[in-house]
Amino acid sequence: MLRTYKKSINNKINSSKGFTLTELIVVLAVLGILAALTVPAFSGYINKAKDRQIQDEARKCVMAAQTLLDEKIATSPTVATTDITSANVLQLAGLTGKGAVSDIAFTTDNTQIKTLTYTHNATNGTPAGDGKKCKYTDAGTYTSNYYNTTACD
Repeated sequence: MLRTYKKSINNKINSSKGFTLTELIVVLAVLGILAALTVPAFSGYINKAKDRQIQDEARKCVMAAQTLLDEKIATSPTVATTDITSANVLQLAGLTGKGAVSDIAFTTDNTQIKTLTYTHNATNGTPAGDGKKCKYTDAGTYTSNYYNTTACD
């Protein structure tokens, strides 16, 4: 009886199921290859999202500057470019501390924003962080040669 018991225990030990070291290494290699293929794709999506965020922030600045210009026109017959400051535009756009606004210019009749440059993550006009710029011109168009996601002025 004891021999039968030992024999059945030995059979159970020898027939135990599990993965071999080779199988585990192959699975890890496949997972590594999949990770290597997906990481660049995700980083590309993240970069595009950041670029669109900068464009969105620039649009907010243009809308805020136009609102400030309209308010100034309603209260005063004359408007100067110094009447609309970067700080006021950023505050109205809700972007205080996220960037800087420069190169604000009006149309010849002083009723619309003609140009405006938004620099992301800038402090006191000096680019910090990524320093990416987005320039608005005339009727809401963004010039692709100025808004460059790889190099900034």
